Amino acid sequence: MTTIVEQFLADNQIVEHDVVQGTPEWGNLRIDHDGASEAAEMLNIRPNRSKLLRIKALGLTKEFSQYVKERILDQGHVKETMARPIVEKQIGRKLYPVTCSRGRMLSSSDGKTADGTILWEHKQYNAELFASVQAGILPDEHWPQCQQGLLAHG
Repeated sequence: MTTIVEQFLADNQIVEHDVVQGTPEWGNLRIDHDGASEAAEMLNIRPNRSKLLRIKALGLTKEFSQYVKERILDQGHVKETMARPIVEKQIGRKLYPVTCSRGRMLSSSDGKTADGTILWEHKQYNAELFASVQAGILPDEHWPQCQQGLLAHG
């Protein structure tokens, strides 16, 4: 008997998109797809599900304050760029940022090996998150993004 997940995977091919995270083209792609970074909100694990549903229903893009753009998003991209060579050295492989979709499911990976066997997600340092990951525990609000990334990237 075929499961719902197996049927979804069979019916939806992986598409690699030629977009750069944070650009208007990437933002437009996110309008018609359900992004991995939104997965915890979709599952109501993280707050703001009703806000996300409104944005999706109306075909809007997420708006961020200047503070969030500069201090969180832009700084996150800078730190991700700095961390990528360190991780590449640790795994002995080159990582490439790439955005893939499978059906409506979208994932913008911070790094993926050319053969697709390693997918890397970067988060800015947070003492609580760091301690949790060091203990081998991925917090509930992060596992949906990681799982969706694995599904969307194959």
